[in-house]
Amino acid sequence: MNFKDRTPEQWQESRKRGIETAKKNREERQKLIDKKSQDSLDLVFGIAEKRAELKKLEKEIEVQTVALELTKTNLYTEEKIVESSLPFNNNDQSGVYFLINDMKIVYVGQSVNVYSRIPQHVDKRFDRYAIVRCERNLLDLMESLYIHVIRPKLNGNYGDDKAAPISFPGLLDIAAGQMKEAA
Repeated sequence: MNFKDRTPEQWQESRKRGIETAKKNREERQKLIDKKSQDSLDLVFGIAEKRAELKKLEKEIEVQTVALELTKTNLYTEEKIVESSLPFNNNDQSGVYFLINDMKIVYVGQSVNVYSRIPQHVDKRFDRYAIVRCERNLLDLMESLYIHVIRPKLNGNYGDDKAAPISFPGLLDIAAGQMKEAA
């Protein structure tokens, strides 16, 4: 059909399609502008994040250099510290502890809070300690077993036996009773 031969309705329809096409083109251009704007913002924020990371790394290097100079060791990273951490629970503080001097266990004790108990041993000479955590209801048993097997010199004596909350014959009686119950 020739351009001149169109009816008013056809002109109206053609005009309507032209307006819709122009509107669609404007929307697509705006989406493209918005995407480019967002990409630019992402780039700006990405650069800012990288600059902050770089600044943090530079500070870590500076502190590590000072630590190495002062202590001859490197500091652990936050990730390593967190990775090796234990959950805090007041009930987890109970256990049997071992006071060690010159790489020998010199004393075995127990406490419901070993971290507050160990420093109270001002009367004993030790340069290290170790802890075996256990439930409160097992403290006497565990301490006694360790005392009887290790026989540390600073735990007292009862005749031929080491001083422990439960004597060795008492431990045997408890074990026999539990075996009897299990049978």
